Amino acid sequence: MPAADTASTTQTLAGFVEQHAQQRPGDIAIRYGEREWSWADWSARIRRAAGALRAAGIERGQCVAFLDKNHPACL
Repeated sequence: MPAADTASTTQTLAGFVEQHAQQRPGDIAIRYGEREWSWADWSARIRRAAGALRAAGIERGQCVAFLDKNHPACL
C-alpha cells in the first residue's frame, strides 16, 4: 500500500484556498447555479471570517464548530 501524501492531508482548507488564490486568482473555485466565486473571492471571504473570529477572541489552536446545510454559502 503506498504511503499517504502527508502534505495534502495536513494542509488547512484556508491554506489550500490561499495557495490556489495566489496561483490562479481569477479562476472559478465554486460554481452553484448561476453564481460563481473565484479563488481570490473565496480566499478573501476566509480572511474576513478569520478576522471576525479573532475579533471575537478566538485564538489560533482553539476549536470552533460550525453546522449548516450543504450549500456554498456555508463555505
